[in-house]
Amino acid sequence: MLKLFIGLIIISTFFVILSKNIIQSVLYLISIFLYSSILFIYLGADFIGLIILIVYIGAIAVLFLFVVMMLNIRLLELYSTFLIYLPIAIILSFSMILQFIYLFIKSFDYVAINSIDIYTD
Repeated sequence: MLKLFIGLIIISTFFVILSKNIIQSVLYLISIFLYSSILFIYLGADFIGLIILIVYIGAIAVLFLFVVMMLNIRLLELYSTFLIYLPIAIILSFSMILQFIYLFIKSFDYVAINSIDIYTD
């Protein structure tokens, strides 16, 4: 169940980025908030799950949706500038993936809690 929701969140994030319609992108963002809320509730963090459900879905995401619908963004202008920024996006994405791989491969040295000096008054 945990892997299912994590997979749905990852798939929805790709749809947010790759969606050509802005309203659909916001709807996929709402689905990400919903899946993460369900995931937190499933893991036992009920308060955080309900806060995500009420605040992010109930207020912020719906506000994004109304603003996008009221702005009447011209899609032709967005498509014309997409190819200009594509090489920069590929380079930044590749560097971010390399950093994630480095962080997952590298072993971290954790300091034991007993060796930390705690100063009390």
